[in-house]
Amino acid sequence: MELAAVAAELNRFLDPVRLEETDRFDEVPGFIADLSDSERFVLQGVPLDLPLDAPSSERYNYFYFRCAECDLDTLPLSLRDLPRDAAIGRNGYRIVNEYLSQRLRQITGVRCEPAL
Repeated sequence: MELAAVAAELNRFLDPVRLEETDRFDEVPGFIADLSDSERFVLQGVPLDLPLDAPSSERYNYFYFRCAECDLDTLPLSLRDLPRDAAIGRNGYRIVNEYLSQRLRQITGVRCEPAL
């Protein structure tokens, strides 16, 4: 699936939030939705300069978001039941990879795997 098609599918999932194409990531195509200082959704594609013989593990698109706990009620409806008891990672953020990939598989046509 091309990155623009993935972004369109995610926009359906995130409605009313809209991912917009950005060149903020230098040589990596991407889409971003900055809602506030503490709420952001990001879709990053495969680096444009990735060698053709690069391992398949480097050919994934990445979708992630961050949100302050006080802003959970402002998330799109598809994410409102975000688990508040998810494990906290080394960076201090809650890890909701499994939850997010499950929701994406249920609601969209995007094939996904949680990043570990």
